[in-house]
Parts: sequence; C-alpha cells; structure tokens
Amino acid sequence: MSDDTLRECTVGLIRQRLDQPDGITPSTRRLLHMASIRAIIRRHLDNPALDPDRIAEVANVSPRYLHKLFQNTELTPMQLLKRLRLEACLHSLRDPSLTRTPIKDIIAAHGYRRPDQFARDFKQLFGVSPTQVRRLATQQAIRT
Repeated sequence: MSDDTLRECTVGLIRQRLDQPDGITPSTRRLLHMASIRAIIRRHLDNPALDPDRIAEVANVSPRYLHKLFQNTELTPMQLLKRLRLEACLHSLRDPSLTRTPIKDIIAAHGYRRPDQFARDFKQLFGVSPTQVRRLATQQAIRT
C-alpha cells in the first residue's frame, strides 16, 4: 500500500469516526477492501485450494464484488494470488537458512501443487529458474 493510499484510508477512517462528511469515500472503501484481500491471500498462501470463491468467503464479500474490485487493476484475483505465491517462493529460495530445504518443499509450503507449473510461472515472472536463484543463494551462504 502506498503512502498516499494509507493516508487517504487513515483520514477517511478518522472522518468517519468523528461523524464528519466525506468519511470513507467509495474509493477509500475500495482501497481498504483491496488491502484486506491482499492480507487474506498472504495469510492463506499455503492453501493450494485457495481460489476467488474462498478469498471472497474469507473477506466476507461476494465473488462478484471481489471481481468488481479487481476490474480496473492490472491483475485478476488469481493472478494476484499467483504473483504473491511466486514472490514468497522467491524470498524463501533466497533465504540462506533454507538452502538445504528441497525446492519442492518450499513451493508446497506456498501453495503450489505442481513443480512443473511453478517452474514455468517462476521463470516467466522473474526471468530466471528457481534452481538458478537457489544456486546463487547457496553460493552466498557459503561465502558468509
């Protein structure tokens, strides 16, 4: 969440609490919902069955509203889920304390079921293979 977004949400919540006009505007409400959904996805990354219906259920919104929230964003709910999983995997693959953990265990811990699909998605997003990232992390761990 950007500083401007955070500021807008904070001001909106304060105005609402003080019963002032223009408390939480529709755009602020949307930003708050999006932040909440991102947090929900992050908390449930390990669940391979996580999908838009489950995200909507946990967020206490309808699947239709969930998709409406994402209408004017660059990613769909599933694309966001995939991106957050891949970023979490990247972080874990770079972690020197996890260099002995098999890659298949790392990706399973972040909700991926199929290593082949993970490898394709990872290389497409980051431009390198998970093995290359792991190799570099292992070399850095040895140096330190």
